[in-house]
Amino acid sequence: MQSKQRPKVLGMIGSDQKRYSFLVKGGEDLRTDEHVQRIFRGFNRSLATLKPNQGSRLAVFSVVPIAVDCGLIEWISNTVSVRTLLEDDIVSLENRDLRTAAKEAIFLTRAARVHMYTVLHGSPPSTDSVPDFVRFPKAADYLRAFVQVSNEGARQSQLMQESVSNSYLLQMRIMRLCMSPRSFLMIRNRLVRSLVVNCVAGYFLGIGDRHLDNILIDLKRLTIVSVDFGYSLGSSMGLPVPELLPFRFTAQFQHLLSPRDTTQVFVKLMSKAIQCIAQDADEHLIECETFASDVLDQVDVHDAVSSIRAKLNGKHPLQICLIDLRKHVKQETFELVRRNVYGGMYVERLEEVKVLSPTDQAKSLVEMATNPCLLSRTYYGSTPWL
Repeated sequence: MQSKQRPKVLGMIGSDQKRYSFLVKGGEDLRTDEHVQRIFRGFNRSLATLKPNQGSRLAVFSVVPIAVDCGLIEWISNTVSVRTLLEDDIVSLENRDLRTAAKEAIFLTRAARVHMYTVLHGSPPSTDSVPDFVRFPKAADYLRAFVQVSNEGARQSQLMQESVSNSYLLQMRIMRLCMSPRSFLMIRNRLVRSLVVNCVAGYFLGIGDRHLDNILIDLKRLTIVSVDFGYSLGSSMGLPVPELLPFRFTAQFQHLLSPRDTTQVFVKLMSKAIQCIAQDADEHLIECETFASDVLDQVDVHDAVSSIRAKLNGKHPLQICLIDLRKHVKQETFELVRRNVYGGMYVERLEEVKVLSPTDQAKSLVEMATNPCLLSRTYYGSTPWL
């Protein structure tokens, strides 16, 4: 397969004469994925108490580590990445011929160029002069952007990205998969409920690297399938460009329920999911501690488990994010982020906040996930403009 580690698909005939397919992946420690799937199954037991119209279940699959750097992953049939779903529509909407660079087309759109220009120059371009070419920013450019891009500049950039792109592509793509308006409404609601539980689970476990290739849609059940958990337990904050978002809730997902307000629905469903999982906090913490002990150094295990415990106990997400960030980046970078990025998000009032209700937790998480100050400093490889 054409990806970084060049994985291979292996087919096997079982004793029941049925064919089973697995992805053979090397170069990565799949114990992380195995543990995440086990914890997801535990989350599903908690989520089983929700009514069908209040939530969904996490999609799980088998992971078999064979060695430290090799293993088998159950092949999930009838799935396609969100990037694959959107790419053709994105290319066809652009006035430029992007098909000659198909692999990079998603990074060459007008919205992408506005995002990169903002990072490189500290402010968005003028409305009528989006440049035809912008070089891809490096990690150092993003660190400078923590200082150069003002919070107002970040908001203007985000508005401009939305104005030069179509934020309804995913909704339209799902619509074309449906046979009738009624089936579209049912499937769209199901997809949003599935997205919510994946966001909640990803937040609790500190799962990062949620680019559009790591978010699949099951075309048979129309649910979200999360894959590739190499960056878990908050480790994505230690990347050259720290990941500051709690989960992915970018423009394409925000407009799934349009003309309804997806954010309000999202908060309501998310609060239910948080409440269900937090009720079984002790059980989940045991699994999480086993996970951390297996893949982290002993010194880091306590910090990882403390972070998950704080999330389950309702501590403010921004407080947790700042604590985790301080552990993963240099002091200079931490101060840049705290002062210039989170400074616009009531950092001064955080000390007054003790414990949030599930609803307030959900509101705070959605506010962080949709905040232009964070999106404008998110690495371009995550396509935060989509």
